[in-house]
Amino acid sequence: MQALFRPLGPGPTAHAPPLATPPAAQVAGTLFVVALVMYLLRFLTKLHHSDQALMPNAPMPAAPGSQPQSVVLAQAAESRRLDSERNRMQHDPARGLRTAGPFPDLPGSVGTVKFEYVNIEHTPDFDNSPPYHTLAEIVDHWNPDDSDNIPSPFLEELQVFNYSDPYELALAEQYRNAEVPFKIHSIPDVDGATERWTDSYLLREMESSHMHYKVEESKNNHFMYWTQKSSRVKKWTPPTKRLGSMTFKTWLKIARDGDSLGIGAEEKHYYLMTGVEAGRLVARDPNHLGQFVSTDLGMFSTTKKNFFITNVAANKGIQCRFGMKGVIAEAHYDGGRNMVAMLKGAKRYILSPPKDCERLSIIKEKAHPSYRHSTADWSNMDADVRR
Repeated sequence: MQALFRPLGPGPTAHAPPLATPPAAQVAGTLFVVALVMYLLRFLTKLHHSDQALMPNAPMPAAPGSQPQSVVLAQAAESRRLDSERNRMQHDPARGLRTAGPFPDLPGSVGTVKFEYVNIEHTPDFDNSPPYHTLAEIVDHWNPDDSDNIPSPFLEELQVFNYSDPYELALAEQYRNAEVPFKIHSIPDVDGATERWTDSYLLREMESSHMHYKVEESKNNHFMYWTQKSSRVKKWTPPTKRLGSMTFKTWLKIARDGDSLGIGAEEKHYYLMTGVEAGRLVARDPNHLGQFVSTDLGMFSTTKKNFFITNVAANKGIQCRFGMKGVIAEAHYDGGRNMVAMLKGAKRYILSPPKDCERLSIIKEKAHPSYRHSTADWSNMDADVRR
């Protein structure tokens, strides 16, 4: 089972360079608890940046009667040197990789999947980060339908930062402002929600009388988003079935059975969705929909600007998704900037640069129920998409 949250508020206002590698096709990976990650995903245009080195741990002026400023500066320099040395000790110089990372290894179908991480870029190079690969290379290396067989070792090419480390958080802010994708971990609000969100806790909260959610059923593992615009498009049928009667308890059992027994790509899959509207984010009335979601994820439901929500007035709310093993959300782009929190399980994201949209069979008709989404099957791509 996976629990994924996406606040729909905007982030920074800068424009970004094209994102690396394949609009985000969201592919569910193996469903085991992993450390928490925060992704910045956005389709925007190229931004020209002036590369500016970040000064970590800048010293504060010495207080009256304390050590001289020269001593404070020397101590700060020594602290930075020690931090750098610790960082180098975690790297494999021969390969340019960090051999120790923040996320645990995952069980796979053929043993334990090991993760490797690129070195932290202390002076970000936004014009060349992250690296590109062709979509064919990515899906041939790991087919989206085969969520269990994660290639091992798996190289994480995005920058990964520690939210609780002031220096790394400052680096993450640069990536956020440049709208270049990255991952961030060790976030107290997210860690707390992960620990709190047990099956029993979710059953109690999701089955309470004031909660509202929907479950979609697909004939296979592919889920194409759609809205209630079918009457405006001829010869269109909904790609999935919406089940108004399935309870969270029933969905959870199906998801857990899929975890333990396995499920084929062509078998029926179920995707549960809920959310919190912007006007209810900071409500204290327990009768408001999704209250536990906004209460448990305070960094998304804040009334003050923070790292994740940089424009509180424009925050559109939180989208909450529970995906079972193997679920694929078809490739698409969103209308706003997103931060994504992974609370339980694992999920694979494939990012594509805006310049490739013309070749990804994205529906351009605004009247179409699946506007902004791709009709291409990334599990079985045809020749024009593979180029």
